[in-house]
Formats: sequence, C-alpha cells, structure tokens
Amino acid sequence: MFAVTEGLKAIAMMTEIEELPNTIVEIQTDSQFICNAMNKNWIDYWMTHNWIKKSREPVANKELWELLVALESMFKEVTYNYCPGHSGIEYNERCDKLVNRAMDEEKAVERVQQKETKRFLKKEGLL
Repeated sequence: MFAVTEGLKAIAMMTEIEELPNTIVEIQTDSQFICNAMNKNWIDYWMTHNWIKKSREPVANKELWELLVALESMFKEVTYNYCPGHSGIEYNERCDKLVNRAMDEEKAVERVQQKETKRFLKKEGLL
C-alpha cells in the first residue's frame, strides 16, 4: 500500500497541476488485496460503513486507505492491475530489489542512530 501511495504522490508531483484531472494512471501491483479493494469496490463498502468490513472487523490501515482515495481523486482515472510477485516480470523484480535495498539502508541508518544515541547517553552519564 505504501508503494502505491508513494507512486501516486510521485506522479502527482511530476505532473503539471492543470493536467492532473486529465491524467490516467495504471498501477501494477503484486497485492491482490489492493486490486480487489479498488476493482471490486470493497473500498466503497468500507467508506459507507465507517471503515468496517463485512466481517464486522475494522479495516486495517484506515489512514493509508483514506490517503489512497484522496490521491486517486486527483486523477481522471486510476486502474489497478495484479502482477504476481517473484514471477520473473522485469519491472516487478526491479521494484522488489529497490524496495529491499531501501529497507536495508533504512535499517543501517537506524543502527547508526542507535549507536550514536547510546554513545551520547553514556557521555552524559545517563546510561
């Protein structure tokens, strides 16, 4: 979901504001859940039932779904196509590598921040 919303944000930022209402976006995702939520109108049901699923459970990540709906509303049309993950589809595999690299880099930054925090706390006598 995060990748889809970030992708829509990037497209919106690269598009002239007056062109947004005429822009058609096609999303390829390996998330059947996102495709079904949008293509089978689950999202409409959730919104009209105060973000409660038919199973009477609350919809997880409500804020991300609301963001997705808001971003989608800026474009003329957004379509969602399912693309099986890890099945050799070139751009899907490329995206997977980029996401994994970004997550690894984020973890490395977190480790450095933790070490610096520990060092600071020791220096200040707080640890």
